[in-house]
Amino acid sequence: MIAFLGPAQAVNISPFCTLEDITAWSQAHCVTRSVLAADAVWRQLLISHFHAAFTCLGATKESPPAVERLAADLSEKALRQVYVALRNTLSCCPFVLQPRARLVLEIHELREWDRHRKRFEMTQQALRLASTFEDTEATERLRIQMAPLALELVSLQAMMGDARAIQLPQIKDVRWGASAEIDLRTLVEKRLQHRKAWWQKQRDYLIQDLEMR
Repeated sequence: MIAFLGPAQAVNISPFCTLEDITAWSQAHCVTRSVLAADAVWRQLLISHFHAAFTCLGATKESPPAVERLAADLSEKALRQVYVALRNTLSCCPFVLQPRARLVLEIHELREWDRHRKRFEMTQQALRLASTFEDTEATERLRIQMAPLALELVSLQAMMGDARAIQLPQIKDVRWGASAEIDLRTLVEKRLQHRKAWWQKQRDYLIQDLEMR
């Protein structure tokens, strides 16, 4: 196995490995440590594990570059640091839903939460990449793009408490628009109406089921 492993093989295998896999494998033998420390391996890890973030960053350009082209612009010294920074972004997301809190939301609301949070995290990672490239224009665009996603998530948080007392929070990296507070209250009101209609529909289904028996 050790004799088989070379730079090309490591690059091809790396997309199927987690960071923990790479770390454990590197400690197994001096040959694996040397091969897996290659810049090409870490560049491939970035492309494979954070492809969506690179694509999101590229979408801020008039002519979106290929993901591989963006990754190629990263300096060799920055590869590991960028990988770790992007990975740590997931633990820094301001929107965290504890297991017990997930029971408070209705099924359709929970699906919305998961969908919006996934996109928010992806945009956060793209923002970290823009910061690494010192691309101020892309950074500003991404902060603006994060606002609608944050509004959706804040409105869903409101549904877990006193929805009518919700206030617009200050969230790092999010660039709120001038009408953000009004937009939030409008969104919460729509969610309250939707939930009320959904409850009524469930009640009607229950009554219909009881009548059939």
